[in-house]
Amino acid sequence: MKQKFYYLLLFFFIVCMGSCNKDDLIQIFPGDNEKVIDVKMYDVGLKFYLQNEQGEPVTTFKEGENFSICWSMTNYRESQLYLDNYFPPEEIGNIYTSDGVLIGKADGFSGIYPEMMYYIIDPKETISCSYYWMDSEVYIQQPLSRGNYYIGFSYSFDLSKYKDKHYKDAITEKKDFRIYFTVE
Repeated sequence: MKQKFYYLLLFFFIVCMGSCNKDDLIQIFPGDNEKVIDVKMYDVGLKFYLQNEQGEPVTTFKEGENFSICWSMTNYRESQLYLDNYFPPEEIGNIYTSDGVLIGKADGFSGIYPEMMYYIIDPKETISCSYYWMDSEVYIQQPLSRGNYYIGFSYSFDLSKYKDKHYKDAITEKKDFRIYFTVE
């Protein structure tokens, strides 16, 4: 009886481990070859990355160096994509220490613009945005000191509201996008 219990417990453990979806967390670390999160879901491409002052995607910065938080979205569909005001999410401009303490929001990120209720992305078109950590017009933030940080956001892609039957089930679970970076 005891042996059956352990086999049953082992079975549930294996099933639980196998059902964990590691695709729900997409992340990049300093030292990785990849410097850009680049995903495509339901014919919509999303790129998310940090960029140095020279315009290069990187995960390591010099102390005092300014950087940008960048994202782009590409419509690979044959029809227009209406992206409502839920993207970009508010947290996309937040910087955290490696242990999760909020440092602040990028100066260049003003959040969701009330006058823009949605974006229309034409077929094969890409829209992109970047937000400076220290914006010369706002200049609230200070240079980051040496240390380890991360930036990220959570988002659920939902194209199911479109009349196109191809996308009727086009909803993802909430995905977490995270970029860890170092200031040296």
